Amino acid sequence: IDGGFTANSPVWRAVEEGADEVLVLLLSPLGRPQLGDSWLFGFSILESEFQLFIYNYFMGQELQTACAAMRKRHGRIVAYAPKEPLPSLISFTTEAVEAMRRNGYELVQNSSAIDLCEWLGHYKQ
Repeated sequence: IDGGFTANSPVWRAVEEGADEVLVLLLSPLGRPQLGDSWLFGFSILESEFQLFIYNYFMGQELQTACAAMRKRHGRIVAYAPKEPLPSLISFTTEAVEAMRRNGYELVQNSSAIDLCEWLGHYKQ
């Protein structure tokens, strides 16, 4: 399920639909988004605020609710997350989209999936 703009990673929807195992491809590293070292101007401010909004919704609502339901049915939510932030997520040029696709492919090929519910339990402590 692709969440698009409003629910970037609609994990809860997949759980609600009956999935026992959910695979999430995150577009950002796990953890609270960090502001870069440079000053933010114009559209960059909006993009940073949007990333923070998505993070807060995903961690505070979506993932906690989904993990609680998955614990009851012994399901799993696993994810691949980049180690570094991707370039602008609102740049839809052919080159930017292709670079993100290539980064995602390499990430899955070169790393192990993370159990998001286990990670969330450690992260909240």
